[in-house]
Amino acid sequence: MIYNNITITLWNANGLTRQAIHPIINLFSDSTLLFFTKTWLLPPQCYATDWIQHHTYGLPICNNNHGQMGLTLLINPKCPYPVHILPSSLPYILSCQIADLVIHCVYLPPYHTFPASQAIEFLDNISLHHTNSSTTNTIICDDFNACDLRLTGDHHSNSQGIAMHNWTTANRLLCWNAELAFGQYTFFDKHQNGREDKSIINLFFSTHHLTSPSLFITTLADLGSKHKPVHLQFTTSLLPPNCLDHPRQLWHLSKLADNAIHKTLDQTVKRKPFRLPQSTWFWTEQLDKAFNERESCYQRRQAQKHLKALIKQRRRQTWKEFCSKLASDDFSKTTTSIKRIQQNRNIYPCFTDPAGPQVAADQMKQHLQTVFAGDNLPHHHPNAPLLATGRHPVHENDDDPCSDNECPFTNESIKTALERVASKKAPGIDHLRKEMLSPIETPLIPSLTLLFKICWKWSYTLSAWRIAQVIPIYNKGDASLPLNYWPISLTSVLRKVMEICLTNSIHSASPPLDIAQGSFCPQRSAFEEME
Repeated sequence: MIYNNITITLWNANGLTRQAIHPIINLFSDSTLLFFTKTWLLPPQCYATDWIQHHTYGLPICNNNHGQMGLTLLINPKCPYPVHILPSSLPYILSCQIADLVIHCVYLPPYHTFPASQAIEFLDNISLHHTNSSTTNTIICDDFNACDLRLTGDHHSNSQGIAMHNWTTANRLLCWNAELAFGQYTFFDKHQNGREDKSIINLFFSTHHLTSPSLFITTLADLGSKHKPVHLQFTTSLLPPNCLDHPRQLWHLSKLADNAIHKTLDQTVKRKPFRLPQSTWFWTEQLDKAFNERESCYQRRQAQKHLKALIKQRRRQTWKEFCSKLASDDFSKTTTSIKRIQQNRNIYPCFTDPAGPQVAADQMKQHLQTVFAGDNLPHHHPNAPLLATGRHPVHENDDDPCSDNECPFTNESIKTALERVASKKAPGIDHLRKEMLSPIETPLIPSLTLLFKICWKWSYTLSAWRIAQVIPIYNKGDASLPLNYWPISLTSVLRKVMEICLTNSIHSASPPLDIAQGSFCPQRSAFEEME
């Protein structure tokens, strides 16, 4: 993907299944934004891909496991520009802002179920003007189900196409299908009697001219839809923002370049089998072979039937295996799996601002400053204990200058605490995770014990253990308001180990909890407190 170049792909998916997204992503890997219409997805369904996705979900159908209509936006992970989703109460539309452009993806039902007058009324409600000073152009990519001979060079016209032509003329819109691909069809439907219907109904419009535009249609690939993907590529004058290295690093141990570290990890952690990305666990070699055969086969209909049959067979097989695993596994593992499925189906919004990521970060920073300002604390509260001015008075001997009969830190207690730390958790400011410490716990624990004892003697801890990274998590309500995000603190895993070791000492020196504070007791929750 070349910086300053943006490629928008529009495709009528006609009910793209969630498992079939992998070959589609591979085919359109150079696209910046992928707009799918007629996805038939119902909330909270989403595609199994690492591309950022946003949905305008379809409408439910009685006695059916999928809906009708629906729009999806997939954002390439390599996209250098921030993408801000514009909220809209209108159906059939999905809007976003990228660079200095506002993009509206629109799908209108066929003209026999959606009259032309109703379609024009809907289009008039779309804002074609710039939403703020940072936008200079508006692009509309649409599947209007409208045919017009004068506008696109289609072989016939319908009432919706004539109304659309009048609407584009009244709003002085540029039709890039007419400018760059006049007369090139985007819809092909071949009947059993040999007759083939062709239409131009997947269109791109803009309010102003684009720089170095090009439009091309993918006609060779058979993707299970009668519609062909349409790609609009152009250059934007706005440079992508500088990508500063974030201070919080997430280490991927399997990608370290040092051969010595690789060898040590192979001997201790052992190698894991290669894991295919995202949904390829479902895509077997047999399915991949059938997919490639369908693309190269002359008789595509027969090959497509064979591929669909294999997909259904594989889907039933994986579902039975999954149900059998849930039935035979431990109850806690089963509930964890179900909870993970629910979390993966939910798409949590990220706080953005049309003015750019820096403005969004400043707004969130101001919100977090008010949260941690302490304005809600009582006016009268006990003073903080005095800081230690010297070393903690402990008994020492010549053999072990750090020995202390009252010190809670021992090799056994630290090992137990390290085992109790949760896995697969985000690291603190020191970037350390439990998965990095567990393989080296044998040589690490003695040194860590001495370090903790020194901290105990001098009543002092490392600054990295006293700093938490605050991450905003979406709660509920309008995702464009910072007030609807609540902060969580990410602390160092070494601090967590120390806290676990100190828990018993703190509880023994603290007054007993009142019955009203039952939710803070071990194995108690807020629901039990309400009861």
